[in-house]
Amino acid sequence: MKNYKALKAAAKVTLEKVDDTKYKITKKVYDPETGEALADVANIEYTEFLDGIISGLGEHIAEKTAEKEDWELLKEDLEAL
Repeated sequence: MKNYKALKAAAKVTLEKVDDTKYKITKKVYDPETGEALADVANIEYTEFLDGIISGLGEHIAEKTAEKEDWELLKEDLEAL
């Protein structure tokens, strides 16, 4: 979940176990212009879905890391000329 660490630190998210693989995540929501509290937003998440997101992000990071290393190597080789 994007910004989960900040939401948790600010006590603006609550977690509830529904069953062995299903969880309810409730976030506090505020009007960005006025700061007024709005209705909380609740989502149901499954561990399989979270595993898929984590795996996908890991693959994306690995791909981007390899791409970054290619660019760094190219830059080093160009500067060595």
